Amino acid sequence: MTLADLRLEINRLDKELLSLLGRRRKIAAQVIEVKRETGRPVRDELREQELLNSWVQSGEEEGLDPYFVSRIFHEVVSDSLRSQQTYLQNHLNQRGNTPKKVAYHGVEGSYCVLAAREIYASAPEIEFKGYPSFEQVLGAVQSGEVDEAVIPVENDDYGRLPEVFHLLAESSLSIIGETRYRVDHALLGLPESAPLRTLLCSPFAFADCKSFITTIPNLLVEHLPDSAIAAQQVKERGDPSVAAIASQEAGQIYGLKVLQREVSDRPGLLVRYMIVGRESYKVDHRIPSKTSLILSTPRSAGSLVDALLVFREHSINLTRLESRTARGGEERQLFYLDFEGNVASETVQNALRRLDQVSATYKVLGCYPSLDLPRVAVSVDERNRGKPHSS
Repeated sequence: MTLADLRLEINRLDKELLSLLGRRRKIAAQVIEVKRETGRPVRDELREQELLNSWVQSGEEEGLDPYFVSRIFHEVVSDSLRSQQTYLQNHLNQRGNTPKKVAYHGVEGSYCVLAAREIYASAPEIEFKGYPSFEQVLGAVQSGEVDEAVIPVENDDYGRLPEVFHLLAESSLSIIGETRYRVDHALLGLPESAPLRTLLCSPFAFADCKSFITTIPNLLVEHLPDSAIAAQQVKERGDPSVAAIASQEAGQIYGLKVLQREVSDRPGLLVRYMIVGRESYKVDHRIPSKTSLILSTPRSAGSLVDALLVFREHSINLTRLESRTARGGEERQLFYLDFEGNVASETVQNALRRLDQVSATYKVLGCYPSLDLPRVAVSVDERNRGKPHSS
């Protein structure tokens, strides 16, 4: 067979794989309808374990590495769980796949709109609208100009964006979902070549790519509000000595050349995005959920400890705790907390009543399905299958 023949066969198999994945997803949609009607849980970890073991065994028979098979399995199962959770949430809150307007921060090609397009990939006729500031993004939701917004709240290296949480605390909006999007920074420039003198990037891209940036001598760095704006500026300036750090998608949009891929200090950086709406939504009790809140404590010794003990006393696991100084020069500390639990549950309700007694103020920012789902692993028996036993 020629190379062209082999490639045609690969293309045929790839199309078959995608067709099978599509059929599997349709069956999963039928499964969740049965689960909803019968009250069955969304996850069946024992079945997931059995499936994974079966996949690994079948994969080894086809000459496939167990780690490779496991990665594919977890992606397929995660997609199935996400679609089932979305179905339950839409049914519980009587939300159909109606057209929406969704706000994001930045311009076309920003990581924020890339994350938003991934979130709403299965929803038809979504209109995305970019705004230059976080305040304008949330203001558009508040005024009804758009229905929802997708905003970045933290990344693995830089931490949280305090401005976003301050704005949420001062608004009547609610967090209704979260996602994590993988950021892959690239160095983008004009097709014409010239020694690089100026680099345009956002403060976050700069922090993510410091090691790479320091390798370029005599470089002037200009900070812009968003990575895609940096790419847009390179196009508009028309100077081949100017480059940007942004997504490859932004490079395609603005006609730029990828000068170097994967310039991050840590490739595969995950950025956490929140979905924000005017109304809070209930979370089905079968879906693992997370709650975010902001609180301030009295100005007395041990007051924060008293507040945190409330969560331990009610066996609630905190997943995030950060402090920030209040805006406007007020001499008080605000604490942002994420914890595992559904705000509608009796346990969480009891904890909040107790928190009301020991804190100065608190506000629930939202309750939403959690992404932090434990993955099943290949069983010990399966990992040892076929290995020689020690004598």
